[in-house]
Amino acid sequence: MGSANRQAYRVYEAEQPGLPGPNIRISVSVEREPALLEEISLGRRLLRLVRLVLETDDPGLARRSAVRHFF
Repeated sequence: MGSANRQAYRVYEAEQPGLPGPNIRISVSVEREPALLEEISLGRRLLRLVRLVLETDDPGLARRSAVRHFF
């Protein structure tokens, strides 16, 4: 019954252009994702999303699976 209101979270592998090193994992809520994508496209966030790694309704799992969070 309450599952329709559950939040979903995605974990992406992402590159940080201009910074050497391995890709990082970021987590984002589906509610916040459109704003994050806009910030990336406008150059406000220096990230490039490489691939979707995980989609879950568990915020704890999303946080444990990533090093940066956009909730």
